[in-house]
Amino acid sequence: MVYERIKASPNEFGYFQDDSGNVLEVSASDVEKFTYCPLSWALSKSGVVGEGASLTEGIERNEEISKAALELTENQIRERRNLEIWTWWVGIVIILCIDGFVFLNIENFQAKTNEITRYLALWALSSLILAILTILLPWRSWINLEKSNNDDPVLIEPIFEPPDFIGGWFEGGRIESALLIGAIILALHSIALQWANDKEKAAFILTVTALLWTLLATYRLKKALIAHEQMIKLSTVIGIDLSTQVVYADSDDVKEALLIDQESGLRGRPNQIVIIDQEFIPVEQKSGRPPKFPHESHKLQVLSYLKLVEVSTGHAPTYGVINYGNEKVFKVLWNDENKKLLDDQIKNIHHAMVFGDVHRNHERIGKCKNCSRAHACPERLH
Repeated sequence: MVYERIKASPNEFGYFQDDSGNVLEVSASDVEKFTYCPLSWALSKSGVVGEGASLTEGIERNEEISKAALELTENQIRERRNLEIWTWWVGIVIILCIDGFVFLNIENFQAKTNEITRYLALWALSSLILAILTILLPWRSWINLEKSNNDDPVLIEPIFEPPDFIGGWFEGGRIESALLIGAIILALHSIALQWANDKEKAAFILTVTALLWTLLATYRLKKALIAHEQMIKLSTVIGIDLSTQVVYADSDDVKEALLIDQESGLRGRPNQIVIIDQEFIPVEQKSGRPPKFPHESHKLQVLSYLKLVEVSTGHAPTYGVINYGNEKVFKVLWNDENKKLLDDQIKNIHHAMVFGDVHRNHERIGKCKNCSRAHACPERLH
């Protein structure tokens, strides 16, 4: 079969680029299809739509897994958020209990109430002034904090205070927030001490408030437990360990950012990227009957994602995962041999895109029967 040719020439690295200097785009899906059979890949590029029950089943299964992974990520975030809030609220309960004890026994201390009130007020004012100054002035750049730590891999930037955050000129971060919250707490305590003439009544109110806050904290803990229970169900659908943190999940509802390698033209979206032992590990979910060994086409697809993760994070993962089900999980190593294997295949695809002459690469009848584009293939085996 002759594929439509693209005008391009090889660059110094062996990849083909067009007249504008742009390297030809190759998706991870292209790598998978081309490895399975170059002719099947060419048919898909020509617009031939795949057919067959297994293809439909695979698409439905992938959609189910993608949605489950997305929900798992949301529940992981929900659990962490609620546990963090619960921790803070338990701290507030403890503070309220301490305050109640202090109010009840304030007369037993040597220091006068008015003196404590003034100290707290001055402390609150100092924290407020310092907070305002840290917000107004770009102090981080003065002490060489303007650059983020490049040793930390970044794939998904945090919402609050991203890696390149430098503050200043009405932009605040964690330190500024802590100073402002501290100023508010100190001011409230100063006011309470100044106006709470009836110490026993103040202690009673603080104790009741602590009990109410305990109920609120219990509600947050309940939400965290509900999210955890949901995570158990979803992890079973996806086939990953519950403790594994999913940081990237591709789905039809929410498309994650496309990962791109500008040098080779490779691009793609893994099914999931998880954190295992402080590494970003791409996971590719596959349906159908689990094989004894991973298919070569699936292996090359995961190698594509490994390269994209390395380029995107600046850190090379040691392996990727092909998941054929809970009992069939294979590791694909990201070593020099596999890196060369992927690089050669990308160049092969570039060559096919430019010169167009592609043919069937096997003599297996069963492979043709299972091919979703066999109905339109001029070289299929009967």
